[in-house]
Amino acid sequence: MQELSKSQQGRIAIRMFQTLADAMAIRGFYRPSGKSGQMLANCLKMLSPEIYGSMNDSRIIELKGLEYVLDRLPKGIEQCVRIILTAQEELEDTSFERVEPPKRRRTSFRISDNEVSFVITNGVSEIYDILTHLTFLCIEAHKIRRQIHTEGGTETRNGKAGRHRSQRAGSQRQRTGSATL
Repeated sequence: MQELSKSQQGRIAIRMFQTLADAMAIRGFYRPSGKSGQMLANCLKMLSPEIYGSMNDSRIIELKGLEYVLDRLPKGIEQCVRIILTAQEELEDTSFERVEPPKRRRTSFRISDNEVSFVITNGVSEIYDILTHLTFLCIEAHKIRRQIHTEGGTETRNGKAGRHRSQRAGSQRQRTGSATL
């Protein structure tokens, strides 16, 4: 049997991603760490877009990819446990805070500290874009967690060293009165 070329694999991954995203839209929800979220992650890894760099290398945290994604999603998205996609634009006249990402004109509203709602105005391609970014964010979060904690939940040497460095930096900031962003 002949092996698939890279472009054939890419087309299959795109079709699978679109099919999964459409199914989730019909169902109305998905869990990034659930079965459907894992299937989206597998499609994205198979496609391996260049903008996400070394996403497929479990040893490397893709900082440039994270920066790219976080610049195109609303601030604080990493703290959200519920993300709503809606076509309703009536949120303008509510008490919800309007949040726009720095590098993408995408209307979204902060519903609560851990909830955000995206107003979908550009159709299904916007949904694919959001799901792709959220999936990449989830992939990198799992890699970070694996570097900080073992399977049993205990902290790894890297995790302890990182915590120690951040505590030292915090003490240094207190003494000098400076902060880093």
